[in-house]
Amino acid sequence: MTNYAILDCEHVSETIDGFGEFGDMMVDAFNSIGFDPDFELFDTKRGDLPASVKDFDGYIIMGSYNGAYDTDLWIYDLGNFIQDTYNNCDRKMIGICFGHQMIGQALGGKVEKAAAGWGLGSLPLSFQQNKFPIPLPNKMNLLFSHGDQVTRLPENSINLATAEHCPHAMFSIDNRMLGLQAHPEFTSEFLTKLIHKHTPIFGVDNARNAIESLHTQPDNKTMLHILKNFLL
Repeated sequence: MTNYAILDCEHVSETIDGFGEFGDMMVDAFNSIGFDPDFELFDTKRGDLPASVKDFDGYIIMGSYNGAYDTDLWIYDLGNFIQDTYNNCDRKMIGICFGHQMIGQALGGKVEKAAAGWGLGSLPLSFQQNKFPIPLPNKMNLLFSHGDQVTRLPENSINLATAEHCPHAMFSIDNRMLGLQAHPEFTSEFLTKLIHKHTPIFGVDNARNAIESLHTQPDNKTMLHILKNFLL
């Protein structure tokens, strides 16, 4: 049976009850589409990483309140793990939000505060096939919550999706590394609680607009199938 490591990069349950960590949400989301391999979660924010990049069939790096450019030791170690995975084995890796930014930065791109400000709510993306082996729709809506973004892609990257607020919303490298700025593991209920919890950070107007956008149902299952097919 295939086994995948989920690298958890935040302790969200310390501030929002009832949903678990981002990694738990990812497992639940994949299970909801019938994808149920062995998942092992690592508390990467506390320095926990697989002993070898060859220990698992693939890797998923989750979101964080930190920035990919922060100087914490665990972020440095995670960047080295990404580089090691890319350079020294054929395993596939997916990055979600902060994970997407970490892949971008670790492999030679650049991450900065988004000039457009917070990307928050249920927002539309436009896709382009760009030699990606898995069929992509023209458009879909997904849930976002981020203040940083990849402003320069790594060499050899293929940009797969753009959003109005985020020109590099999804990219791949050699069909082995895949970054997605959005959160297909989130539910609208969780994002609502997150927005209410952190309204002082987001700003009242951003929070209000984001809550209103959640009337548009996100296309989570469509994206989860794309991620599953990428891993397989």
